[in-house]
Amino acid sequence: MITKTVFFDLDDTLYNHKEFEFFLYEKISKMVGDFFKISSNDYYIALKKYFNKRHQVSIFDVAFADLDCAVNIPRRVWDEFVTKEVMPFYRSSSPSQLTLFHWVEECFVYLQERNITLGLITDGRVEMQKKKIALLGIADFFSYILISDEFGRRYRKPNMFMFKKAIDLTGAKPQNMIYVGNDLVKDKACEQLGIVFIDHIHFPKHYRELI
Repeated sequence: MITKTVFFDLDDTLYNHKEFEFFLYEKISKMVGDFFKISSNDYYIALKKYFNKRHQVSIFDVAFADLDCAVNIPRRVWDEFVTKEVMPFYRSSSPSQLTLFHWVEECFVYLQERNITLGLITDGRVEMQKKKIALLGIADFFSYILISDEFGRRYRKPNMFMFKKAIDLTGAKPQNMIYVGNDLVKDKACEQLGIVFIDHIHFPKHYRELI
């Protein structure tokens, strides 16, 4: 395989997503505790419990329903608080820094020195993903940064749109392109187009052999 292009996922591929989310959860838990006069720690524990689990409604609602005191708080009061206080804070705030996994920068430099084109394909709200990229200081490594929600939430992986976009932008043949990610459903879907998927555990150990 002649690799000319490597695209990466962002969350949990290049850094630990918990670092970002748990910072926000802790701050939001204090907001909830102060407003409703309940244990902020209990709510924080509930948020962490549901992190990365798929659920039909907001994690903030699911975690709140876990608390015994939730039955004593009118639903409309909770919904209004989430809408006016929690979500604006969640969407606009972030930690002061994030930490790349130890292998990332060395890998990026290695690939660039070999004239490999680097790109990023990530799902999520545009403002939030751009904030993460800035905190990690990695924007300059990439020739292409594709954030799904810039095109529409319906194009989030495993939709093929973002992968097709990467092929079109680079002009690379799919078989000469690698996508590195952590999700064996959403990220591995790139294989449907012939793009080579490598998981985020295997790639750091073997990228020198693969390129």
